[in-house]
Amino acid sequence: VRCRQRWPSRKVVTFGALMGFTTLASGRVESIRTPGALHKYLAGTWRVAKKMDYSEPAGWAGTMDGLVTVVPRPTQPSVLMWRESGDMRLNASPEVPMAVTKALAFKCDDQWPVGVFFVDGDPQDSTDDGWGHADTQRLFFNLQLGEDELSCSFDHLCINDMYTGTLTLETENRFKWNWRVHGPRKDGLITQTFERHG
Repeated sequence: VRCRQRWPSRKVVTFGALMGFTTLASGRVESIRTPGALHKYLAGTWRVAKKMDYSEPAGWAGTMDGLVTVVPRPTQPSVLMWRESGDMRLNASPEVPMAVTKALAFKCDDQWPVGVFFVDGDPQDSTDDGWGHADTQRLFFNLQLGEDELSCSFDHLCINDMYTGTLTLETENRFKWNWRVHGPRKDGLITQTFERHG
């Protein structure tokens, strides 16, 4: 895990500080000190704007707009259930939107790293969170932010293609999560901006 540091010049007490993370007067996040603070930061509803630009496979480029809900798992509150849904439009046929969904689980225990797992249940089914038992959990990647670190990188190998992700917390209400993809079958960039909604 590779993290970059930022050293802001001054502190103020804000809503973010009350939630376990601190921000500057501008609204920029200063630090996420614990997995619990990350848990509180991510919880809520976010609008996502995604752009995909691949040189391989040829023509695989487009956009996705959607909504993400992030809520604690009722039976295991330290786990955040991430449910994402939206419409994807490929540049080759923008008039034909495709409904897409994604479900993840962020395991925010007392210590870093935070494990991010695939969720295999139906993200549209509120009665099935798909988390399952320990032997069915599939790790996506580990995420770690230090005391004064707001940007963290991580890797995920999908068969033979390497996905290198970067999470950057910009403000209390906006973060970016991008992927650089390189391998024998895929070569491209996925950029995602998340804005707090409601």
